[in-house]
Amino acid sequence: MDPVAESEQTVLGIDVGGTKIFIGRITRNGCSSECKRYPMDRSTQDTALNSIWQAVDSYIADTQHLPRPVMAGLGLVGKVDSERGIWVGAINIPIRHSVEIAREFQERYDIKAVLANDVHAATIAEMRLGAGQQWNNFVYINVGTGIAAGIVNNRQLLLGSNFAAGEIGHMIVGSEEVLCKCGQTGCLEMLASGGDMIKHVKEITQAYPSSTLQPYIQSGELLVKHIFQAAQSGDALSEDMTKQAVKSLGQAIINVSVMLDTEGIILGGGLFQNEWFYEQLLKYVQGHSGLFAKSVRNLQLSALDPNNVGLLGAGCVAWRKYDSTVRSLNL
Repeated sequence: MDPVAESEQTVLGIDVGGTKIFIGRITRNGCSSECKRYPMDRSTQDTALNSIWQAVDSYIADTQHLPRPVMAGLGLVGKVDSERGIWVGAINIPIRHSVEIAREFQERYDIKAVLANDVHAATIAEMRLGAGQQWNNFVYINVGTGIAAGIVNNRQLLLGSNFAAGEIGHMIVGSEEVLCKCGQTGCLEMLASGGDMIKHVKEITQAYPSSTLQPYIQSGELLVKHIFQAAQSGDALSEDMTKQAVKSLGQAIINVSVMLDTEGIILGGGLFQNEWFYEQLLKYVQGHSGLFAKSVRNLQLSALDPNNVGLLGAGCVAWRKYDSTVRSLNL
């Protein structure tokens, strides 16, 4: 087979989430194509891993007519040892024992693979293609089903000694009565993530019998956008949930700004598809930040598609590794 022209080279981006696996081809400039979604069975560690292999098997079979990808990047929830290619562990997907997933991927498909935490991968996408291009030091905060951040210092992503740098979803900002699945109480994620906002609304719905959210709750179709829409219309339950989320997330953003003294903060994830919620958060941050929280002046929304940033990030992780490998071979 003739070698693929550099302009036609792609990598595989593989975004592994709790409900789906998203695979596509990513060009060096961030264009995606041949994107396909596959189911994730997270009942056990074995079923989760089998879901990944079945998805990749299916994808490669369906795209075998295309040029071979030069590398694969996997964005994974939880702790990831990128250097050794090991998925160390996760909570939302029950990875209780570490997995040498990069090695197994190469053995199965004869394609080199590199791993990253999913939010770290999205941070690399911001650094390579998004708002992070303008700064050497910034923080990317993703607020969706969960909450986490990527911290960039001098264009280097901080991983942490236990591969958990940026897990601000487990920063304690709230009441000790709210128990988190991590074992702590009062975690940010329990108060401001989309998944936990929906869960909490369902838990306290009986105290708000006239809430306009009741039809969505009873049908099992409640989404965060319904909470925000109802809050704008004066629904008491929705207002309470939104105020709690804004305050908790605003406090966390200010804390991050004070602690890291970074140049800017980028906000991404599904919750920020609602412009009204972002405006409420911006008002809180601007009204409560003090002298040392200077980076909140450069608080901005990500321009990358929240529905695609995980896939794009996985691809950017692969391109970064591939390009550094090629440079080292040419020295």
